[in-house]
Amino acid sequence: MPYICLITPMKSPLKLWTVSLCLFMALHTEGQDELSYATQKLPSFVETAEQLTQWYNDRTGRSIQLSPVDTQSTSWSEHIVFQIEIEGRPLLHGLFKWNRFNANPSTCSYPRLGKTASFIGADPPYTTLGRYLKSITSSYKYLSFSIQWVIMDKIAIKRWVLRLETADTFREIILDDEGKEWYAKDLVVHDEVDTLMEASIFLPDPISSARVTYSGQYVDNDDFTSQALFDELTSAQIPLRWNSSTGVWELRSDLAVADDIAAPDITPPVYADLSGADLKVNRSDPNFEYFNVFYHLHAANDNFSRLGFKVVDFPLHFDAHGTEADQSSYVPSDVFPYLVFGDGGVDDGEDAEVIVHEYGHAVIHDIVPNTSYGAERNALDEGMCDYFAMSYTARLTDYNRSTIFDWDGHNEYWEGRTLTAGRTYPSDKLNNIYGDGILWVSALSEISELIGMEEADRLALHSLYSWFPFMLLSDAAQLYVQADTIINAGQYSDIITAVFCARGLLPGCEDTLISTTPLTAPYLGNSFDFSFNNEPLFIYTNNNEILVLEIFDLKGRLIYTEDWKSSDATFYSWDKAALPQGAFILRLSTPSSSYNFRIVKLW
Repeated sequence: MPYICLITPMKSPLKLWTVSLCLFMALHTEGQDELSYATQKLPSFVETAEQLTQWYNDRTGRSIQLSPVDTQSTSWSEHIVFQIEIEGRPLLHGLFKWNRFNANPSTCSYPRLGKTASFIGADPPYTTLGRYLKSITSSYKYLSFSIQWVIMDKIAIKRWVLRLETADTFREIILDDEGKEWYAKDLVVHDEVDTLMEASIFLPDPISSARVTYSGQYVDNDDFTSQALFDELTSAQIPLRWNSSTGVWELRSDLAVADDIAAPDITPPVYADLSGADLKVNRSDPNFEYFNVFYHLHAANDNFSRLGFKVVDFPLHFDAHGTEADQSSYVPSDVFPYLVFGDGGVDDGEDAEVIVHEYGHAVIHDIVPNTSYGAERNALDEGMCDYFAMSYTARLTDYNRSTIFDWDGHNEYWEGRTLTAGRTYPSDKLNNIYGDGILWVSALSEISELIGMEEADRLALHSLYSWFPFMLLSDAAQLYVQADTIINAGQYSDIITAVFCARGLLPGCEDTLISTTPLTAPYLGNSFDFSFNNEPLFIYTNNNEILVLEIFDLKGRLIYTEDWKSSDATFYSWDKAALPQGAFILRLSTPSSSYNFRIVKLW
């Protein structure tokens, strides 16, 4: 039996996995063979194609030739594909993949031939090919043919293999001894038919788009709409896909699938005929949440893709009415991962920030699966998802940048989330994953305003790839700084370090460091408002004779010096508006000693 070989990373909605798969295609009932592929590191002495061929021959005990057919390169690697040839004839679908990395050992993928197949037989006669070509009655656009090894029943024999393209088909054909089609494979990739339809959505939610608070006509009112809420609806295009098996159009794409996973049993809409379909419904229609979730999942993925990150690139199932509770969740099921959105309070599927927050959990699980263990790591997950939600809506409106879940929360149902400027780590930990997540999203929000949203988002996503179980908030801050070093050569390190340090999130900046400075030493005051609100820094001399004030950057370079001006006041108000943004060391020198203080300037 001939076989079809796939050597490709594959994402499945049933489970995320990577496979190197090679299957024989069963053409009749007496059995099915399987040829497996191996993937492994290459020994260090394999540096050339000749050495690679010798190494492979030693493993298989055969005389095999490797002919290069394709080469792909990235900044970090080179990937070469070889056609396996035996006695001068190619092995059908037999490919050898050589992965050469700049900074890591080379790897390869290859079929385990060994003793799985016996290669016997002479070339088939040309009369076999001629007999088939004479039988072709329709004109063709392309034809190629060659003699190749085809494995069947663990025996490799030589067959004529053709690739034939006509006006309607493009097939790979294997001929039998009589010149008839023994096997044919359709080479055309058939996608399901898609179409775009206009549907009603909130963008991102009625509170933010109307720039109001939750009150008056802008309330849930048990899912009933009002003129005010109706006015905040907007139209957007969403994809529908034709299901040829059931004969209906569905909310289904390569990225998301609407599904009725859990109670309450509200099935997603399907349409047998789109000519009379109206997707422009108000929020009282249960289909509205399906349209709204479907749209924002695609838009969020588009944002990540634009930043250069391909995440959750498989159809993620979601239930827009997945529970009657006021609770939404991401379920990383081994059967298939899915999202459920709650109908309690304000329906969660109506608030884009809830949708993107839950999608953020899918993104984290896709990038670093099975690592969400530990209290602070769980807080980081919540904080990062809050940040994704906040950043998503900030692209649509500048209203209420300091609050999250403006429509779903901040009402009688629950308090929503509010960013914090004053809490620092670790003293202000609440030992609650949602409350402590606010420490993280607040810091990222501050960085986003200072270096720009696109750059901050890119650093957040890049740092995610290094996350690990039981990590601390301070670990995440260091990985964020590392991401800036990798992507931008540390272009924003001073600003990022200053923000994280001001919040106690970097080593040496923790707010619980025990001071060995005696109470008679000089000390600083008003440092928070100096950092964040451009106010003066208060320097308390504590009856010391200060000779000079010096400012150093974190690399120890002197950037400012000032001779002390004597004063009998309780403190000296030092206003250095010209000091750039960043983290610095302030040194106060007396006749007998020097005192160093870390200061941060963000404005």
